[in-house]
Amino acid sequence: SPYRIPTQTGYRVQIFSASGRGAAESSVQEAKVALERDDIYIAFEPPYFKVQVGDFETREAADKFVQTARKQGYDTPFPVQTEIRSGNR
Repeated sequence: SPYRIPTQTGYRVQIFSASGRGAAESSVQEAKVALERDDIYIAFEPPYFKVQVGDFETREAADKFVQTARKQGYDTPFPVQTEIRSGNR
């Protein structure tokens, strides 16, 4: 498809995990406000819905964002290696 979003291997920072989609969707809305970002995703890895932030090309960039998330009150953010959208920082 010409509309396919290009991806590459990179990192996102996981900030939340829940067994229900509703809780994950609420977390996304809260994170958009708290973190002032739109690049927030829900990854479903049965049985959990995981809320992940960012399209970080390097582990260092993800680690830096972990510190930002902690300052905004997220207790246990951590980087995960995954497919990310290309061309974002």
